[in-house]
Amino acid sequence: MGDVLAEITLKNGGDLVRARDGHITEQNIRSVTVSALVDTGAKTLVINENIRKKLGLTIVNEFTATFAGDTKTSCNVTEPV
Repeated sequence: MGDVLAEITLKNGGDLVRARDGHITEQNIRSVTVSALVDTGAKTLVINENIRKKLGLTIVNEFTATFAGDTKTSCNVTEPV
């Protein structure tokens, strides 16, 4: 069985709120479309630093993620996507 990829658009959650409240236009919502690996067992979304910067997301916390094969790594937690 091969990998399953999906094209998804990620948006800055804070920008969505600001647009809804009329503080910015919808055209100013920061977003990026990426090809993402689908993982039906995932409990959270993991993005790389480049995507975080494109979306303008602030790091608010850190946690240890466990990947397939029981590989563990430290990950930053950002504002909502």
